[in-house]
Amino acid sequence: IFSVASKINGSDYGTVASNAYGLDLLGAATGALILTIYLIPIFGFGWSVVITGIFNLILALCGRIR
Repeated sequence: IFSVASKINGSDYGTVASNAYGLDLLGAATGALILTIYLIPIFGFGWSVVITGIFNLILALCGRIR
């Protein structure tokens, strides 16, 4: 995937890999904050797990359809 992304982006592998890694870290941090600040206090731990699982299943199915 990095070779395709670097051809599209026009930069080297290191730049593409570092950008992808940075975005992955940003998404993980955002998800952790949303879970701990919003979901768990409002819905509790059990329902937060269910909501997160449903969300992940929907995203996996959307990726599979493409």
